[in-house]
Amino acid sequence: MGHDRLPPELPGLEAVTLVTGVNGCIGSALAQSRTGAGQAVLGVDLGPARWTSNRYRHFQCDLGQADGLEALLAYIESTSLFVRAFVNCAGIYERREPHALAYSDIMRTLAINVAAYVHLGTRLAGRSIVPGGHIVGIASDAYVLGPRRGIHYAASKGAVVSATYAMARAFAKRPVMVNCIVPGVIDSPQAELDADPTRRREFESDIPLGRVGRAEDVVLVINAITSGAFDYCTGQKFAVNGGRDLL
Repeated sequence: MGHDRLPPELPGLEAVTLVTGVNGCIGSALAQSRTGAGQAVLGVDLGPARWTSNRYRHFQCDLGQADGLEALLAYIESTSLFVRAFVNCAGIYERREPHALAYSDIMRTLAINVAAYVHLGTRLAGRSIVPGGHIVGIASDAYVLGPRRGIHYAASKGAVVSATYAMARAFAKRPVMVNCIVPGVIDSPQAELDADPTRRREFESDIPLGRVGRAEDVVLVINAITSGAFDYCTGQKFAVNGGRDLL
């Protein structure tokens, strides 16, 4: 799905931030934050690039398919790119009533939300990620709250947390720090807040800080924990939810 035409090598750059799901709300905000700070980004998504920068290159593939994952890994290796941080923002949330949840829905969600994170993380940590580099997974507080129409989604995000713990232990000696972000409700098309103002008010009433999160709230935390200031932190989950878990 597009990986037959590989992007050119990033010019004159010693290390990149790899951002999957780069066309999504958090992925896009992160990539633009990094390139705006002069850092190189290799973005990955199912769709074509939605913006351009001389510090950005785009790789189009389906992370829910093994051949897409292998094509991405082959590109990174063939161009001798070093990865300073791998941030896995790729994820899907296709709401299903429990009685309508098909096996294919479950497997597709697990493939994109967690299998791609584990496969890329384990393959990159021993090879392309520089010592002292970072892996960051994006989970969700749905794994604790258990949304009725998102049983498969909650399962996948709980697995992201568990995989983070395991990879942190596995790669600590290199060292590669592995942490995850656990966002609450983030204002994005996926959250479906604009279509129903009542839904937005209900969420806001459950958040002590009184508003739903923004992609920039998550990006600030990602940038902090991959900056070098948190290099004694690994295997941690960072809640970005406005205090929602206090209730």
